[in-house]
Amino acid sequence: TYITDFQGSFQVEIGRNHARYFDKHGWRYFTREVFDLLYPSYGDTYPIFNGAIGMTYEQGGHSRAGRAIIMENGDTLTLADRVQHHMTTALSTVEVASREADRLTKAFADYFAKAQQNPPGRWKTFVVKADNPPAKLARLTALLDRHRIRYGTASAKKKLQGYDYATGTEREVVVEPGDLVVSAWQPKGILTQVLFEPEPELVDSLTYDITAWALPYAHGLRALALEQKVEARPGFEVPAAPRHTLDHTYAWLVPWHSLESAQVLAALLRHDIRVRFAEKAFTIDGRRWDAGTLAIMRADNEDNGRLEALVAEVAARFPTTEVVPVASGMVEEGSDFGSATWHLVRKPRIALVGGEGTWANAFGHAWYVFEQDLEYPVTVIEAEDLGRIDLNEYNLIVLPDGFYRLGDKELQTLQQWLYRGGRLIALGRANDAFAGKGGFGLQRADEQQDEQDKEARRTARFEDRIRDAVSESIPGAVYRLHLDNSHPLGFGMPEYYFSLKTTDSRYKMLDKGWNVGYIGDDPQTVGFVGWRLRQKMQNTLVCGVEDKGRGAVIYLIDNPLFRAFWEQGKLLFSNAVFFAGQ
Repeated sequence: TYITDFQGSFQVEIGRNHARYFDKHGWRYFTREVFDLLYPSYGDTYPIFNGAIGMTYEQGGHSRAGRAIIMENGDTLTLADRVQHHMTTALSTVEVASREADRLTKAFADYFAKAQQNPPGRWKTFVVKADNPPAKLARLTALLDRHRIRYGTASAKKKLQGYDYATGTEREVVVEPGDLVVSAWQPKGILTQVLFEPEPELVDSLTYDITAWALPYAHGLRALALEQKVEARPGFEVPAAPRHTLDHTYAWLVPWHSLESAQVLAALLRHDIRVRFAEKAFTIDGRRWDAGTLAIMRADNEDNGRLEALVAEVAARFPTTEVVPVASGMVEEGSDFGSATWHLVRKPRIALVGGEGTWANAFGHAWYVFEQDLEYPVTVIEAEDLGRIDLNEYNLIVLPDGFYRLGDKELQTLQQWLYRGGRLIALGRANDAFAGKGGFGLQRADEQQDEQDKEARRTARFEDRIRDAVSESIPGAVYRLHLDNSHPLGFGMPEYYFSLKTTDSRYKMLDKGWNVGYIGDDPQTVGFVGWRLRQKMQNTLVCGVEDKGRGAVIYLIDNPLFRAFWEQGKLLFSNAVFFAGQ
């Protein structure tokens, strides 16, 4: 839908020119296999959705081949050969582009003009509700600005038929004055549609990367997709948090609803300011505050002579998150500030595990979130040292996605540390290290069903082998989870969470622990899920907390930090870092 006929035909034209040179030299090659044009973050799709001609050129060998590799036919492929092949395709590309420069530039201009006049695709207007947290709206508009996507503000109330991202249903929806409107009737209209596409259509299920990515899911935003144009005035002003002053401040309150809330908390902790969080909702000064609300109380910080100045400094850094002073610790509804339901945040001393077993990309994602998003310090330790070093220097260990070989010694050391009050966050495949192990409650699901499937495959036809494997695959799809947002791991979110699932890992619900996020009987999904796997995913754990003595293990089966772009996943992860198991 979003790739023009010209783009497709010009790819073929360039490919034929490459083939002419490869045929001349007798080099083997293939085209139109393996690589798809779906996920907009590829090095070929992103240029395509910005009007260019994107293509993937890959040469067997890559980083593991060294200077030479022996091929299956006994010949040797050298680094020099690979360079020559790439040089040939590069010069061939320049040759065709130069020869067809007029056609290319005209098609490039037409791409944006046609999008502005008549955008393709069904959904042409995307409405993000104005009552979303301002910090989330600011993060979204900053992303749109980077991509030069225009947006506006709805000027009138209107009832229309549309798609509700939160429920995955088409129904009558209401656009309110002040809502953020992103229209596909603009030069970057196609990129807009791609980034907001609620239900991507797969031409072929043989894809190898994620198949759902819509910004409302990734950013945790209440949003609508519409077929019609919505009148909007240009631009959108994210409401700045009001700045409050009070002669006598008993405490300062910070709402917990976005990554920016976590950034505020991280900044306060870096200044050695003691902070509490509310286990339950409460009302004070006529305003309701949700569970997870932060409180900086004078009573907890009497030894800090710069408290007011530091709080003001932190508040100024984050203009879309409120820091609200209150004059009393007595509330109108809920628990007063001296109640045991106001928990002190233990300042995390974090060990981030790297090295053998850790998937390097996943380590980078986690490190990036700590260093760039939260700006919170971590110490990097090697996985193989878990059984040798003094873990008492840390009260939180983060295991990034990976395949860890934790022996009895390492597991025993971790358990002892957990019982003394340590907390461990396992991300993605790192959870396999604890599944079925003594002392841990995590168990794999449906092993009997897997055996039955193996039996069925023994009589499968050879020609169906790839399609059969696809029926068990999930390259990357979005699942709507049931979420217990009364648990600290679910604070700041609604009673659902859109989880990006990139593996077929399945675990049973915890018998002893908290099943905070899980897949139900008939979940809403977006993207490709193999039909066999879809059935097996029902009633499985995705986010769980198992208490261990004074500590806890937080199981996050779907890595919420995958590529560090799932913004709502960063909030979930922040809950795990600062709240869960405290």
